[in-house]
Amino acid sequence: EYKFCCNLIHPAVMSELEAQVKNLKSLNKYDFNFIIVELPLLFEVDKSLWHDFWVDYILFIAADKALRIKRCLARGWDEDE
Repeated sequence: EYKFCCNLIHPAVMSELEAQVKNLKSLNKYDFNFIIVELPLLFEVDKSLWHDFWVDYILFIAADKALRIKRCLARGWDEDE
């Protein structure tokens, strides 16, 4: 069931991301040399969906376990979530 959902959703999300990036680049309205995308999904999808032509760098930011637990508790989740 999980794999079915991933196979259904991930290509659509990556396709939409690609369309948004192409749109931003085509506007020529902004003077930028980079686009920042927050997308945890990037680590879950098949690399063939990355379209390497627009993913130049990946920055991974992590928090220690105690801080992650504190944030989960603040959201009303229990420690196991």
